[in-house]
Amino acid sequence: MRRALELNGRLADAAQNLGYALFQRKRYEEAAEAFRQATRITPSWAPYHAGLGEALLYQGKLEEAAAAFEQAAADRRLKMLRDKQYRDYFCDIFLNWGKTEEKRGNLGTAKDHLRRLIATLGEAAEYRQQVDEGRRLLADIERRLAEEAEARRKKEEEALKQRQDTKAPVVTITGTDATHPGAAPAAAQAREVVIVAAGQDETTTILLTGVASDDVGVEKVTVAGEPATLYQARDLTVAEDLGVSVNFSAEVAVRPGENRIEVVATDRSGNQGRSVVVITGTRKERIEVASEAAQEVAQAASQKWAVLVGVNQYESKEITPLRFSVRDVRAIHEVLVDPKRAGFPPANVVLLTDDQAERQKHPTRRNVYDALYFLEQNAKPEDLVVIYYSGHGFRDRDSGKSYLLPLDTVTHDLESSAIPNDEFLARVARIQANKKVILLDACHSGGLSLGAKADAKLPTEYYEMLAKAEGTVTIASCSGDEQSYEYPGKGQGAFTYFLCEGLTGKADADGNGVVSFQEVSAYVVNSVSEWARRQRLKQTPLTHTGNARFDIPLSAVRAVELEQKRQKLLALFDDNRIQRYSIELLEREPKAMSDKEQLALTVLEQVLRGESRPELYLEIVQKFSLMT
Repeated sequence: MRRALELNGRLADAAQNLGYALFQRKRYEEAAEAFRQATRITPSWAPYHAGLGEALLYQGKLEEAAAAFEQAAADRRLKMLRDKQYRDYFCDIFLNWGKTEEKRGNLGTAKDHLRRLIATLGEAAEYRQQVDEGRRLLADIERRLAEEAEARRKKEEEALKQRQDTKAPVVTITGTDATHPGAAPAAAQAREVVIVAAGQDETTTILLTGVASDDVGVEKVTVAGEPATLYQARDLTVAEDLGVSVNFSAEVAVRPGENRIEVVATDRSGNQGRSVVVITGTRKERIEVASEAAQEVAQAASQKWAVLVGVNQYESKEITPLRFSVRDVRAIHEVLVDPKRAGFPPANVVLLTDDQAERQKHPTRRNVYDALYFLEQNAKPEDLVVIYYSGHGFRDRDSGKSYLLPLDTVTHDLESSAIPNDEFLARVARIQANKKVILLDACHSGGLSLGAKADAKLPTEYYEMLAKAEGTVTIASCSGDEQSYEYPGKGQGAFTYFLCEGLTGKADADGNGVVSFQEVSAYVVNSVSEWARRQRLKQTPLTHTGNARFDIPLSAVRAVELEQKRQKLLALFDDNRIQRYSIELLEREPKAMSDKEQLALTVLEQVLRGESRPELYLEIVQKFSLMT
């Protein structure tokens, strides 16, 4: 063909055939030049422009390809569809033109070309493969256009709301970490905080939590003038016209006497909602516990201590950064220091994360060792100790040694910069507490870039060694041949997400209001394994109880759940009689209820979860005269 063109440069078909031959060999640039030569010889013939367009499409030259297909489609002879030759040209031109416009982002134009292809040749059996390909691409384009239209609609709706928005956000205080059982959560009600202090000027730090709701969206929340931490609300029901809710939390210093703490929520339109909570600092020798379940947890250990370690961004570039380790640690911290749940005194909990300003609070090797020494010096035999680590683990296949990797790990000197398993085990063993719970999320993907000798997974034997320490139980995020996965939709690691979910109530298998180690370990193993299976992954947490002959109460849940439900009831019903009856119904044991009361309770629970209408519950209460 090249020889024919050299002899006679006006042979358009020879140029076309050369173009097809080069295209089959994936020499797209040369093929395009051959087709161009054909178009220069015969400018109006569709197949030459179609071949040029396809060669340009495979080179990614989309604008030139679209122009070539447009020129091909202008050939009037394509209307002669009774001739198979022209049907073939028509099929190739409009299918490839549709692909080109889709890649250019011109979805509407691509849709038109593909529809024309399907309308013209959809019933022709010999073009079924090309037409089916066009239909699949068209369906994807229509889905994307619908998503874009919905996104535009929501954006316009939100913009309209912001222009019309004059409503201030609603702020509800849901708790402090030292609230007495009788203190109502309304903003104007006083709360009492016990301050264990010797000097007149000493203060204590509490964690203030709440929910801010707004019809447009909450932009920020400040507590006592300082920015609060915001996270998405989960199980909170708000009024219908408050469509967007966020949880917030902030640490607040409380002094002896009256402390007025102002919470200000600002929405996206600049409207502000305010709430003031009055907390009275009272000097006593101990903190009163909020419920019987919390008392059981509190009495299970004379004192409770914890070291919580999380590393996101390692100092060494050779170690893969993690996204959610710090967030995981803070989620565990929130559960542990909540007096209505685990009830760990904040002063007894060491939190080491790489996002803190002070270097002594970073998860360096020295600081981790100091934190373990803090437990060694303070924890007594009757106490409970929790150690939580989220970050990378590493096993050297040559030596068989395993390591936890602190923030300042030096990859070429692991022995003196990382935390070897034998050293960690020795330091844990020196802690006198007879109840030690170790939670490890240390098998993330990535880890060190040290080639074949590197293994980002800690072996199963590592966890078994930990459990051999007297009174030590362990939950690891996965087995030794697996890795620990993140749960992007929740913004946490999957292991810690389900661990927190279990500690805050879902693991309470016997319904006694207390979550024990055995209950939470069973819940985490089952939940993580099932979640991983649905994601087509494999992650099975490991539990080791070693020589422990006991179960350990870890958190109380019933009082917290009842308080949350009570807040929802107050928002849903204005009638005081309905509020009182509904609260009593929630507090009663189902076994002591009649069938009608159990039906009312079932519907009420559905209402609180947003699965049923409040009117249906009221109808049942009135129909069966349950309040008489």
